[in-house]
Amino acid sequence: MPHLRQRLRWGSPEWIAEWNPRNAVESGYGNLKTLDGEGLKRGWIRVVGLTAVGLMSTFAIIHYNLRMLRKWARTTGYTGDDILLRPIPEILGYERVELRDHQAAVEPPRAA
Repeated sequence: MPHLRQRLRWGSPEWIAEWNPRNAVESGYGNLKTLDGEGLKRGWIRVVGLTAVGLMSTFAIIHYNLRMLRKWARTTGYTGDDILLRPIPEILGYERVELRDHQAAVEPPRAA
């Protein structure tokens, strides 16, 4: 029964006050890892190097923070920031680029 060996009595108001911030942080990590969120996991991007992975992780965390701010603004009815409340443009698809018969996908273009 490990919960009885803690410094504070499990379930007491002091214990709840100490552990509530940890629960908030852990739920944020969980949201970063879910596929409905940012989907961070081993192999989620195909870049090599600590700097590149750190930069991409930073972008994912920024996206998570913006997503949570937009959610907060919707649920509270906040109307003070136009940038925060601007609708996110919908991505309708990507343009397909056709290659010429003599051009392979790995070759650089010969002429513009």
